[in-house]
Order: sequence, then structure tokens, then C-alpha cells
Amino acid sequence: MVGKTSLEPESIVNNVVSSQRKKEARLNDLEKCAITSEKRSNGRFEIIENELDEVEKNSSLQSKVDKDNGKEKEKEEEEPFQFQKTAPSTNSFQIDPTK
Repeated sequence: MVGKTSLEPESIVNNVVSSQRKKEARLNDLEKCAITSEKRSNGRFEIIENELDEVEKNSSLQSKVDKDNGKEKEKEEEEPFQFQKTAPSTNSFQIDPTK
């Protein structure tokens, strides 16, 4: 026999090992891409959060809402709920004890 055929055990093992190495290399590349993508996404998310915080700090609308909420809380604290006093009810069907 001059050359190895694809059915020899050594050739089969070499093909399996080669394909496993290729798969592992591809998985490592995908993992690196995923990590890089996650870092970029986290960076973008932090930028967006920082911009949102700046907008909230500089927003006059937010401060007005906070002030209005404070006034409502003060009103609630100043005016507790009170029951109204009413006259005792009279029953028109009372029995006269003298009869």
C-alpha cells in the first residue's frame, strides 16, 4: 500500500482530532467576539446612563415635579382625616313606653 485510505483508523483519528481543534478554535473566536461585544455594549450603556443622569440633573421639569410632590406630601401631613360629628339619629318608629 502506497497511500493511506480514509478508512484506516489512524486517518479517522487524525480527521476527528483536526475537526475538534477547528471547532475549539472557532468557539474561542466566538467567545472573544462575545466578550468584546459585551464590553462595547456595557460601555454604551454606561454612556447612556451618564447622559440620562445629566439630563435629569439639568432638567427643570424634574425639579418642578419634585417640588410638587413635596407640596402634596406636606398637605397630606397637615390635614389628617377627621370623622364628622353628626346628630344622633331619631327613629320615627319608636315605641312609647307609657302606653
